[in-house]
Amino acid sequence: MYEKVIAVLLTFSLLFCLTACGSPEKTTSSPSGSETLSDPEKGSDPSGEEQKDSTGITSVVHPDFALTDGFIEPVEPKDSAPEGYIPLFTPEELDKVRLNPGANYILMADIDLSGSTFESIGVEEAFFGILDGNGYTVSNAGVPLFERVSGGMIQNLHIEGQLQQQSALLVRFAENAAIQNCWSSGSILETEGGHCGGLLFKVTNCNIISCYNTADITADTASYAGGIAALAEENNTFTNCFNTGTILCDSNNEDTSAGGILGYTYTSASDRFSVIFDQCCNSGAIDAFCAAGILGNYQSRSEDGVLEISRCYNSGVITGNSRCFIAGICNIVELRDSDVWIGNCYNIGDLTGSSGICGGESFFDNGWDGVSYDFDRIHIQFCHNAGGSLLQAGIAYDVKNLNQCYFLNTTAETATHDGALFASVRALTSDEMKNQESFEGFDFETVWQMGENGYPVFQSPLYTGIDGIG
Repeated sequence: MYEKVIAVLLTFSLLFCLTACGSPEKTTSSPSGSETLSDPEKGSDPSGEEQKDSTGITSVVHPDFALTDGFIEPVEPKDSAPEGYIPLFTPEELDKVRLNPGANYILMADIDLSGSTFESIGVEEAFFGILDGNGYTVSNAGVPLFERVSGGMIQNLHIEGQLQQQSALLVRFAENAAIQNCWSSGSILETEGGHCGGLLFKVTNCNIISCYNTADITADTASYAGGIAALAEENNTFTNCFNTGTILCDSNNEDTSAGGILGYTYTSASDRFSVIFDQCCNSGAIDAFCAAGILGNYQSRSEDGVLEISRCYNSGVITGNSRCFIAGICNIVELRDSDVWIGNCYNIGDLTGSSGICGGESFFDNGWDGVSYDFDRIHIQFCHNAGGSLLQAGIAYDVKNLNQCYFLNTTAETATHDGALFASVRALTSDEMKNQESFEGFDFETVWQMGENGYPVFQSPLYTGIDGIG
C-alpha cells in the first residue's frame, strides 16, 4: 500500500510542477522602482477555428485545447483495462471501490446510478487511489460521488446529476489531490445554508487542471458557491478551467460569495500559502453579495500568502445589490501581509457593482469590521475592462499599484474609487478601445490580439459560452 501512496503523490507532484511553470513570475526591479508582473510564457499560434461539440459550448481555441466529446483534453476510451487497473462496468462494481480505496480503477462504460441507494465513496476511509473515467459518464448519484479524496487522482470523468442540499457533484473534500480533465453538468439546489461547487466542495493543497462546469447552482441562503469549487484552503492551483453555469446566491446576505471558478478562499496560518489561477474564464451569470468571474472572495491573514491570477477573463453578467463587492476577476475582502498579483486579464461582462477587474475592501469604509488593510500589496498590470456601467472604479476599487491598464470610459469615471491618477492607466473611448495602439505595454506578439468584438483578447483564448467571446 505504501508503494501505491508514493506513486500517487509523485504523480501529483509532477502535475503541480507542470502547472507552476505556467504561472506568472514576479520581478521587483522595474525601471519605475515598482513591482510588476512578468509576461506569461509564449504560446503556440492560435488556429482561429471555431469548434462546437455536444455540450453546446463554442470554442475558439488553440487546437491542443479543443473540446472533444465534452472533454478539454481528448480522451480515446480504452477497450480494456490497463495493467494495474480494475475495470468498472456497473453500479455494483463502482460501489465496491470503497472496499479498496487505494487501488487504481478505470470506467469501461457509462454508469447510471438512478434508483440506487448510492452512498458517497470515502465516508469511512478517504479514497487515495486513481479513478480514470476513460471518457465516460457517472450520472444521477444523488450525492457527491466521493465524500473524501486524500492523495488520490480523478481524471477523464464526466459527472452529471441534480443535487438538492448537497455540496458538489464530484468530491466533497479533496486534499493533496489532483483533479484533471473532468467536467460537471446538471444542477445543484441548496436552500439550507450549505456551500456548493459544480465539481468540488472544499479543496486543500490540490491541483485542478483542465476542468469545467456547466451545472447551474442556486443557493438561497448564506453560502459560498463556485463553478469549480466552493471553498479553498492552503495551496491550490486552478489551471485551464472554466465555468458556463449560472450561479445564484442571496445577494442581500453578507455571508454569500460566488465565483465562476472559486467561491471563497481563506488563509489564517503563518505559513506561505498560495492560490494560483492561470488560463481560467467564466461566461456564466453570477449573483451574490461578493461575486466575481474568477474568485468571489479572497481573505488572507497569512504572513506570506500569495494570490496570482494570470491570463483569465470574464464575459458573464455579474450582479448583486448596492452594497456588494462585484468585480470582473476577483474580490479582495481581507488582506494582511499577503501579496496579490493580477496580470494579463480582462473583463467584457456586464457588471453592476464596484470594480471592473478587482473589488477592494475599502468599499466598506476601509475595513471589514473596522479593520484597515494594506492595499499597496495588490499589483495589477496589463489588464482591461470593457464591461459594466457606472462602476465605482474602472479597474480596482482601492489599489495603488496599477500599471498599463485600460477601461472603457462609459463604465466608470476613474480607475479607482478615489480618482487616483496613474501615468500608464487610461480611460479609453469606444474607438480607442478598438485600436491596438491604445494599449501601450500589451504584448501583441505572444499574448494578445484584437478580437472580433474589437477589444483585445488572448491569442490562444480558452472556452466561452455560446454567446461569449474568446
